[in-house]
Amino acid sequence: MTIVGVKLRCTHNSPTLPETTNIAIIGSGITSLSVLTLTILVARTLCSGATGRNGDQLTPNAGEMYLHLVSRYGSEVAAEIVRFTFENLKRIRDLAGREESEVVEVEKVRVFLKEFERFRRGVKALKRDLEEFRGVYTVLERGVLKVRFLYYGLDGARGALVPAGTVWPSPSHPYVLHTPRGCLRATKIVHCTNGHVGHLIPGLRGQVYPFNGTMAVQDTNSAVTNRGAYLPWGFYYPAVYDRQSGRYGAGLYYLMQNAKTDHFFFGGEDTQVEQCLSSDDSQQKLPRFLGHDRSEEWKVISAWSGITGFSADGLPVVGRANASMTGWQGDGEYVAAAFNGYGMANCLLAGEALAKMMLGEYVA
Repeated sequence: MTIVGVKLRCTHNSPTLPETTNIAIIGSGITSLSVLTLTILVARTLCSGATGRNGDQLTPNAGEMYLHLVSRYGSEVAAEIVRFTFENLKRIRDLAGREESEVVEVEKVRVFLKEFERFRRGVKALKRDLEEFRGVYTVLERGVLKVRFLYYGLDGARGALVPAGTVWPSPSHPYVLHTPRGCLRATKIVHCTNGHVGHLIPGLRGQVYPFNGTMAVQDTNSAVTNRGAYLPWGFYYPAVYDRQSGRYGAGLYYLMQNAKTDHFFFGGEDTQVEQCLSSDDSQQKLPRFLGHDRSEEWKVISAWSGITGFSADGLPVVGRANASMTGWQGDGEYVAAAFNGYGMANCLLAGEALAKMMLGEYVA
């Protein structure tokens, strides 16, 4: 995770690195949380990737993905995936509720600049096939959207692979991990590094690719009514990459407001790849989304970025990492990665499923 103007230092939870461990988990985001609590290796600090970048938003993408899932896997499997994402979000809320966390139930407004009819068809099919989700989505026409929720206009990202360690086979233990803090011998390895997964699992390079998502916090000086206790927003547009100009648009902006401070959390980008993190960029766009022409008084409180992981087919990669992926023999490596911007709706239960696989339990 990168924070504008701040140099992050690495923090270690243990005074020394153990020489051996049964299972080593590489990565410290929400996926690794639900695998096992043994030895976790992380390049910088806890939750420094997609989990920390997210801004604490818990949102499924069932309506957007349902038709794609049905066409690729059939209605039965598509239904299982949708139920999985909603159950995942419920489990995260339950988990957060045990701690001193501020969990707020809200109704999110999704604004589609284009391709709205496909989303409408997806919601209609979802309601038809899955009776329990009939009350989840409400389709609003343009006029209703303007009156009830404000209507806005719209408009950035980049990726990089960062080393976290190197894995080599060893006769005494199946694996030896070489890290800046020394070597760690492990019986099994769990890769929870999302967009960075191709660094240690070369067979996934290209199939899983990194995306540098950003988040900015802005103060509107009370120019906008505080609706943070019940209303976040999402703006959808066709994802685009222009090879000639280097412009990449991920297809989504999202917006949340803190109910206590009035501050807006603004994520998503559409710009030149090398200019993905720009507080000026967010300072210009947020007022337009909220229907305001003047932005000079809207102060950027903070901005940061984090590497997320996307896959070629839009679905996560969860399971054993076989030799064709890793490039060497061995059956003790596992992976959970590529949550395509919706890790909060998938990661927790994906990690639990991975842990069950490692224990030899059946996972449906």
